[in-house]
Amino acid sequence: MTYRHIEVEPISGALGAEVRGIDLRSAAADAFDEVRAALNRHLVVFFRGQTLSPEEQLDLTRRFGRIGKVPHASRLLAGYDDILETRNKADANRSRNVGGSWHTDMPFLERPPAQCILYGKDVPEYGGDTMWASLQAPYEALSDALRATLETLRSVHSATRIAGSRHVGPIKRQVKAPIEDMDREIEHPLIRTHVDSGRKCLFVNR
Repeated sequence: MTYRHIEVEPISGALGAEVRGIDLRSAAADAFDEVRAALNRHLVVFFRGQTLSPEEQLDLTRRFGRIGKVPHASRLLAGYDDILETRNKADANRSRNVGGSWHTDMPFLERPPAQCILYGKDVPEYGGDTMWASLQAPYEALSDALRATLETLRSVHSATRIAGSRHVGPIKRQVKAPIEDMDREIEHPLIRTHVDSGRKCLFVNR
């Protein structure tokens, strides 16, 4: 694909690309369309050197679509109900690596998020990387017969072990929603189709 307004450099074979030449606070519509195209193609895109206030981060999110509510928000950014603050600094009260296992964000919702935006505020000089995995690539590597079988199946996604009555872990529960509200399970098709690209992927969690 040819980009007129941005530079896109893939960083791996399966997914991921770095996007340069754009200020996310003031990107024109045609330039932002190219950002969406890069996201659809590479699944994860990275922008260096961006400076966003919380309001600008929310404005950016709205350009991608409706902002979804986090039902089990444990650490909201002060003064903002739509920004989740994630900290992984080790101290006496934080022994857990937030997001430290492979997962899909909030699959137990009726409408799971289409995208998530992470804005790094305090990033170490090395290490501590957030890792990403494509679920399109393994689907596309399956045989036609196995794909056909999986197309008929649905998976059950549960929040009860994350934030409900069966929550377990080394730290105390820090969820604002009532426990009974988090004892939810929902079925989703095991195979999902990307609304923009039309590519199919597995939709599974541990």
